Amino acid sequence: MCIRDSSNSYERNLKEVNTNIPSIVEKVSGQLVSQFFENKRKEQFEELWQSIYEVYKKEVTINHMKILPVSQKQLQEYCQNNQKNESEYFRIECSLLFRNACCAQNCPFYLQTRNDFAQHIQDFNLQAPSYLSLVHISEPTR
Repeated sequence: MCIRDSSNSYERNLKEVNTNIPSIVEKVSGQLVSQFFENKRKEQFEELWQSIYEVYKKEVTINHMKILPVSQKQLQEYCQNNQKNESEYFRIECSLLFRNACCAQNCPFYLQTRNDFAQHIQDFNLQAPSYLSLVHISEPTR
């Protein structure tokens, strides 16, 4: 049996229609089950994320409460121990902090250079206002 439908392509219009009902039911039910479990996984992930988000947010905030300047000697030692190049870091001279690396020693991103440095805490709707203000105020004027 062939079906013609003016809204579909020519090839599709001339394809044989599957009349094997059990195989159609099996295929559709498999798709529905798959979609059901995918939706369930999304729901469970959201529930899990909501349950740990506040704990994680608190932990990240605590990790960024103490931000200390990094001396040239400390940077040299870090670079030697971690196969880094000192020229990767953009220092703000008046504060001895970096524009592209976190100086919070408890942060998992401590002294890791990042182009999206500010994102490493903004992604979590966290605020470190004194640090961010210091970084922006301390930038040299041109």
